Amino acid sequence: MGSDPAETGTTAGVPSPEPTPPPGTPIREEGRPRRAAPEAPAHDVSALFYTLIGRPWSSLAVISPDDSPRALRLVRKLEDVARANQYRSLKTVDILELNLERAESITHAIGKVSSLGERKRYLIAIDSPLENPVAIRVLSACDAVLLVLEKDRSRLPDAQRTVEMVGRGRLIGAVLSFT
Repeated sequence: MGSDPAETGTTAGVPSPEPTPPPGTPIREEGRPRRAAPEAPAHDVSALFYTLIGRPWSSLAVISPDDSPRALRLVRKLEDVARANQYRSLKTVDILELNLERAESITHAIGKVSSLGERKRYLIAIDSPLENPVAIRVLSACDAVLLVLEKDRSRLPDAQRTVEMVGRGRLIGAVLSFT
């Protein structure tokens, strides 16, 4: 019995060509190892920055349901984009590990900024309300909330509970992080 060309990958002794990769797949050059996916390409953060700036808000809370430092990293990257583009009206605030006294003070300040109609915008890295219930006090004063999730780490039930706590009406969107 002869061998089946489909099983051996040859036809009349000629090796079959490698299958064509799907569209959009990076082509690997011969002898070059594949590079790992970049942490967060600057153009993606820039696109997110301009998308956020195009929306109406004066205080935007950035939260991660399972890793508060991830929210702070994104806020800092957005701050870098704002600085590089000379966007001076954006101020960033780190209020991770929030206590009740500080929450009251920040809530009062957010209320003042919103009522005065200032042109400044505040981008706030804040604890997840799942980790720190005091965060709910500040989140209720913010105009908008951005949720930061991580592929293969963030749990859908935690994200859903977070959205319910902050209110769907104030959720401006969600970002999927790979870091």
